[in-house]
Amino acid sequence: MERGFEILHEDTDLLVVNKPAGLVCHPTKADGGSSLISRIRTYLGPDSSPHMANRLDRETSGIVIVAKNPKTAGTLGKIWENDGVFKEYLAIVHGRVAEESGLIEAPLGKDPNSQVAIKNRVRADGVSARTRFTVVDRTSRDGRDFSLIGSSRRPDANTKSGFIWPITGTQSWVTSCMEGTSTFILGL
Repeated sequence: MERGFEILHEDTDLLVVNKPAGLVCHPTKADGGSSLISRIRTYLGPDSSPHMANRLDRETSGIVIVAKNPKTAGTLGKIWENDGVFKEYLAIVHGRVAEESGLIEAPLGKDPNSQVAIKNRVRADGVSARTRFTVVDRTSRDGRDFSLIGSSRRPDANTKSGFIWPITGTQSWVTSCMEGTSTFILGL
């Protein structure tokens, strides 16, 4: 993984990568290695014009799909616009979440203390957000409890693993909503 990302699939039209946590998708600095897209451009070469079909937050690791040409980018864009993509997220949180499932309701707004420009947190003056969750598993290690929770961006989808899903708008992200329960995601 010397290029800064793992390739999961590659063909003439697509590049599917596993983005590591701690790396932004779009450049925030002039240096060529500061973002996933700049690293992908370096990997694909100077004549490439990659387009990310999705993005993940800096703190999040996971799959990012990259179109290698405008035609594929347009096709992927239409799939995303028509809700043709099912996204699932998993997170390990500190502590033993008591409920098997539930609803977190908390107002989310900009985190003024974050170095990340668009990071949200629970705030009294924030926008109302609701997130349903299901605990997938619970475990203990070295005397500490952890719970595995999941999330889905399609609450109507049938998933094998349970999962959580935001109900209201794009402000309803797992990281911010879990903050409202005093249960924090491991590594954040």
